[in-house]
Amino acid sequence: MSFNRKLKHLLALALSVIAAVACARDSAPPPTRSVDLNAPPISANKSDAPKIGSEIVPSDSDAVRAAKKWIDALRARDMQKLRDASAVPFEFRELVEHPKCETKRAAKSDDIDSAVECLVQDDLLMEEITTQTEPVTEPISEDNLPSWAASLKAQGFNGRLVQVRLPGNGVSYQFMLLATSTGVPRVWKFAEYDPN
Repeated sequence: MSFNRKLKHLLALALSVIAAVACARDSAPPPTRSVDLNAPPISANKSDAPKIGSEIVPSDSDAVRAAKKWIDALRARDMQKLRDASAVPFEFRELVEHPKCETKRAAKSDDIDSAVECLVQDDLLMEEITTQTEPVTEPISEDNLPSWAASLKAQGFNGRLVQVRLPGNGVSYQFMLLATSTGVPRVWKFAEYDPN
Protein backbone atom coordinates (compact mmCIF):
# COMPACT_ATOMS: atom_id res chain seq x y z
CA MET A 1 0.00 0.00 0.00
CA SER A 2 1.32 3.43 -0.86
CA PHE A 3 1.82 6.13 1.72
CA ASN A 4 -1.09 8.24 0.39
CA ARG A 5 -3.38 5.26 0.41
CA LYS A 6 -2.40 4.41 4.02
CA LEU A 7 -2.98 8.03 5.03
CA LYS A 8 -6.43 8.06 3.40
CA HIS A 9 -7.29 4.79 5.09
CA LEU A 10 -6.09 6.11 8.47
CA LEU A 11 -8.08 9.36 8.02
CA ALA A 12 -11.21 7.40 7.10
CA LEU A 13 -10.77 5.23 10.17
CA ALA A 14 -10.27 8.29 12.42
CA LEU A 15 -13.39 9.97 10.99
CA SER A 16 -15.49 6.84 11.56
CA VAL A 17 -14.29 6.65 15.19
CA ILE A 18 -15.14 10.34 15.72
CA ALA A 19 -18.57 9.82 14.15
CA ALA A 20 -19.21 6.75 16.33
CA VAL A 21 -18.23 8.63 19.50
CA ALA A 22 -20.44 11.60 18.58
CA CYS A 23 -23.34 9.28 17.83
CA ALA A 24 -22.90 7.42 21.11
CA ARG A 25 -22.73 10.69 23.03
CA ASP A 26 -25.98 11.92 21.45
CA SER A 27 -27.82 8.68 22.24
CA ALA A 28 -26.44 8.25 25.78
CA PRO A 29 -28.91 8.85 28.62
CA PRO A 30 -28.52 12.21 30.36
CA PRO A 31 -26.27 12.14 33.43
CA THR A 32 -28.08 11.48 36.69
CA ARG A 33 -28.29 14.26 39.24
CA SER A 34 -27.22 13.30 42.72
CA VAL A 35 -28.73 15.09 45.70
CA ASP A 36 -26.33 16.40 48.32
CA LEU A 37 -28.28 16.13 51.59
CA ASN A 38 -25.77 18.41 53.30
CA ALA A 39 -26.34 21.20 50.79
CA PRO A 40 -28.40 24.24 51.85
CA PRO A 41 -32.13 23.51 51.71
CA ILE A 42 -34.10 24.19 48.56
CA SER A 43 -37.60 25.54 49.02
CA ALA A 44 -40.36 22.95 48.78
CA ASN A 45 -42.17 25.35 46.44
CA LYS A 46 -39.61 24.77 43.68
CA SER A 47 -40.17 21.91 41.29
CA ASP A 48 -36.49 20.94 41.48
CA ALA A 49 -36.52 20.50 45.28
CA PRO A 50 -34.66 17.32 46.29
CA LYS A 51 -36.93 14.33 46.77
CA ILE A 52 -36.13 11.64 49.30
CA GLY A 53 -38.49 8.75 49.05
CA SER A 54 -41.87 10.25 48.15
CA GLU A 55 -41.51 13.42 50.22
CA ILE A 56 -40.22 16.79 49.14
CA VAL A 57 -37.82 18.01 51.81
CA PRO A 58 -39.15 21.36 53.07
CA SER A 59 -36.96 24.42 53.54
CA ASP A 60 -35.97 25.31 57.10
CA SER A 61 -38.58 28.10 57.21
CA ASP A 62 -41.33 25.77 55.92
CA ALA A 63 -40.29 23.13 58.46
CA VAL A 64 -40.40 25.65 61.34
CA ARG A 65 -43.82 26.82 60.14
CA ALA A 66 -45.12 23.21 60.10
CA ALA A 67 -43.71 22.57 63.60
CA LYS A 68 -45.23 25.79 64.99
CA LYS A 69 -48.58 24.86 63.48
CA TRP A 70 -48.40 21.48 65.24
CA ILE A 71 -47.29 22.95 68.61
CA ASP A 72 -49.96 25.70 68.39
CA ALA A 73 -52.61 23.03 67.82
CA LEU A 74 -51.30 21.11 70.86
CA ARG A 75 -51.31 24.32 72.95
CA ALA A 76 -54.94 24.89 71.98
CA ARG A 77 -55.80 21.21 72.62
CA ASP A 78 -57.50 21.35 69.24
CA MET A 79 -57.67 17.79 67.96
CA GLN A 80 -58.89 18.79 64.48
CA LYS A 81 -55.95 21.18 64.05
CA LEU A 82 -53.57 18.49 65.37
CA ARG A 83 -54.91 16.06 62.75
CA ASP A 84 -54.54 18.75 60.06
CA ALA A 85 -50.96 19.59 61.11
CA SER A 86 -49.90 15.92 61.31
CA ALA A 87 -48.96 13.52 58.54
CA VAL A 88 -49.54 9.77 58.52
CA PRO A 89 -48.18 7.36 59.35
CA PHE A 90 -47.74 9.30 62.59
CA GLU A 91 -45.70 8.35 65.65
CA PHE A 92 -45.33 9.95 69.07
CA ARG A 93 -42.59 8.76 71.43
CA GLU A 94 -41.09 9.96 74.72
CA LEU A 95 -37.33 9.73 74.93
CA VAL A 96 -36.92 9.42 78.68
CA GLU A 97 -36.02 6.55 80.98
CA HIS A 98 -39.52 6.32 82.48
CA PRO A 99 -41.96 7.67 79.89
CA LYS A 100 -45.20 9.15 81.14
CA CYS A 101 -46.83 8.35 77.79
CA GLU A 102 -46.34 5.16 75.84
CA THR A 103 -45.27 5.19 72.22
CA LYS A 104 -48.27 5.63 69.96
CA ARG A 105 -48.71 5.26 66.22
CA ALA A 106 -51.47 6.31 63.86
CA ALA A 107 -51.85 4.72 60.44
CA LYS A 108 -54.60 7.12 59.41
CA SER A 109 -55.63 10.65 60.32
CA ASP A 110 -58.56 9.53 62.48
CA ASP A 111 -56.16 7.62 64.77
CA ILE A 112 -54.03 10.68 65.60
CA ASP A 113 -56.38 11.65 68.47
CA SER A 114 -55.51 8.49 70.41
CA ALA A 115 -51.81 8.86 69.52
CA VAL A 116 -51.58 12.32 71.15
CA GLU A 117 -54.23 11.86 73.86
CA CYS A 118 -51.62 11.39 76.60
CA LEU A 119 -49.95 14.70 75.64
CA VAL A 120 -53.24 16.60 75.65
CA GLN A 121 -54.17 15.13 79.04
CA ASP A 122 -50.81 15.99 80.65
CA ASP A 123 -51.87 18.94 82.83
CA LEU A 124 -48.31 19.93 83.80
CA LEU A 125 -47.22 20.00 80.16
CA MET A 126 -50.36 21.88 79.13
CA GLU A 127 -49.79 24.46 81.88
CA GLU A 128 -46.20 25.03 80.72
CA ILE A 129 -47.01 25.03 77.02
CA THR A 130 -49.92 27.46 77.34
CA THR A 131 -48.12 29.93 79.64
CA GLN A 132 -45.15 30.27 77.29
CA THR A 133 -45.56 33.29 75.03
CA GLU A 134 -43.73 31.60 72.17
CA PRO A 135 -41.73 28.38 72.49
CA VAL A 136 -38.22 28.47 71.01
CA THR A 137 -38.59 26.73 67.65
CA GLU A 138 -35.63 26.17 65.33
CA PRO A 139 -34.45 23.74 62.67
CA ILE A 140 -31.67 21.42 63.75
CA SER A 141 -29.34 19.17 61.80
CA GLU A 142 -28.76 15.55 62.74
CA ASP A 143 -25.17 16.50 63.57
CA ASN A 144 -26.33 18.96 66.26
CA LEU A 145 -28.94 16.86 68.05
CA PRO A 146 -29.05 17.25 71.84
CA SER A 147 -27.86 14.24 73.84
CA TRP A 148 -31.41 13.14 74.68
CA ALA A 149 -32.16 12.85 70.95
CA ALA A 150 -28.89 11.22 69.85
CA SER A 151 -30.69 7.95 69.07
CA LEU A 152 -32.54 9.72 66.24
CA LYS A 153 -29.33 10.29 64.29
CA ALA A 154 -29.16 6.82 62.79
CA GLN A 155 -32.80 6.70 61.72
CA GLY A 156 -32.57 8.65 58.46
CA PHE A 157 -35.44 11.01 57.81
CA ASN A 158 -37.60 12.12 54.91
CA GLY A 159 -37.86 15.71 56.09
CA ARG A 160 -36.31 18.30 58.41
CA LEU A 161 -35.95 18.07 62.17
CA VAL A 162 -37.22 21.01 64.22
CA GLN A 163 -36.49 21.44 67.93
CA VAL A 164 -39.05 23.12 70.21
CA ARG A 165 -37.89 24.14 73.70
CA LEU A 166 -40.21 25.06 76.55
CA PRO A 167 -38.23 26.18 79.58
CA GLY A 168 -40.61 25.88 82.50
CA ASN A 169 -40.96 26.34 86.21
CA GLY A 170 -39.57 23.13 87.74
CA VAL A 171 -39.69 21.17 84.50
CA SER A 172 -38.42 21.94 81.01
CA TYR A 173 -39.86 20.26 77.96
CA GLN A 174 -38.25 19.74 74.60
CA PHE A 175 -39.83 18.35 71.49
CA MET A 176 -38.22 17.18 68.30
CA LEU A 177 -40.59 17.23 65.36
CA LEU A 178 -39.99 15.82 61.92
CA ALA A 179 -41.51 18.19 59.37
CA THR A 180 -42.27 17.10 55.81
CA SER A 181 -44.09 18.81 52.96
CA THR A 182 -47.31 17.11 54.13
CA GLY A 183 -47.09 17.92 57.86
CA VAL A 184 -45.55 16.41 60.99
CA PRO A 185 -45.35 12.58 60.97
CA ARG A 186 -43.03 12.14 64.00
CA VAL A 187 -42.90 13.81 67.42
CA TRP A 188 -40.45 13.03 70.21
CA LYS A 189 -40.77 14.51 73.70
CA PHE A 190 -38.21 14.96 76.44
CA ALA A 191 -38.82 16.32 79.95
CA GLU A 192 -36.11 17.45 82.34
CA TYR A 193 -37.04 18.09 85.97
CA ASP A 194 -35.30 20.74 88.04
CA PRO A 195 -34.03 19.04 91.24
CA ASN A 196 -34.36 22.28 93.28
